[in-house]
Amino acid sequence: MPISDAELQILIEKIALDHNWDLNAYKWPTLKRRIKARMVEKKCETPEKYYALIDSDPEEYKNLINALTVNYTQWFRDDSVWDLILDIMTKQAHDKSEVRIWSAGCATGEEAYSLAILAYKIKNFYSKKGHKVDFIIHATDVDEICIKAAREGVYEIANVNISEEEIDHYFNRKGSKLAIKPEYKEMVTFSRLDLAKDHYPAKLDLILCRNVMIYFTKELQKIIFENFYYSMKKGAYLVTGKTEVMPVKTNSLFEIVDLEDRIFKKVN
Repeated sequence: MPISDAELQILIEKIALDHNWDLNAYKWPTLKRRIKARMVEKKCETPEKYYALIDSDPEEYKNLINALTVNYTQWFRDDSVWDLILDIMTKQAHDKSEVRIWSAGCATGEEAYSLAILAYKIKNFYSKKGHKVDFIIHATDVDEICIKAAREGVYEIANVNISEEEIDHYFNRKGSKLAIKPEYKEMVTFSRLDLAKDHYPAKLDLILCRNVMIYFTKELQKIIFENFYYSMKKGAYLVTGKTEVMPVKTNSLFEIVDLEDRIFKKVN
C-alpha cells in the first residue's frame, strides 16, 4: 500500500483547505508512515479507499490529524533541562517586571503548565523580597484538538509523571482525573499557531520548542530559527529538543549555553 507523492499532495491540499494547516514543509516520509499506520488500523488497502473513509467518517479524519501532529509531552520532561530552565527564569526575573515565555508546540499543555508552576514559585520568591515580577506565558500548537485539551487542563492520573505530594500541590482531584489549579492555569494563554506561516509572539525572554523541528525540512527549520531570533529580546534563551540540531546557517544567531541539554542564547 505505498503512497505516492501525488497521492500525498492530494491529502495535503485537503488538510490545508479543511484545517488551514500547510504540511508541504513537513518531512514527507514521516507523513507517509503515519498515514500508512492509520490505513493499516482501518484496513484500507489503498490511499484512495482511506481518503474516501476520511471523507465519510469525521472521527477518523480527527484521528488522522492527531497522528500527523506532534503530541507527545510530559510534565517536567528531562530533569536536567528543567533545572536549567528554572535557573534561567529566576535570573531573568531578578531585574525585570515582566518575563515573556513561549511554549511553541505545546501539545496538550504539560510543558506550558510546568512553566507556570515554576513561574508561580519564582513570583512568590521575589514577592517576599519586595520585587514584583509578572510572567506572561504563551503556549501554541498547530493542533486545535490539543489546544482545546490544554485549555481544559484536565489529565488522567496515570499520565501525570510527578510525585503524589506534587500532584496534591498543583492539582485538584476529580475522580480518576486531575485538574490543574486555577492559580497556574490563569498564567498561560493557549492559541493555535502554525510555525510555518503564522506571526510569532514578540519581545520574548525564553522560547521552548522541543522535539518539534525534527518533523520539518531543513529549509523550514532555518526559517523558524530566524523567526525565533527576531521574536526574542536581547539576552533571551532558546531551548530545543535533545535530538535536534540547529541548521548551520543559523548558528551565528545563537551561542551555546549547554549543548547536551540544547540551551542557546540569542547573539546580539
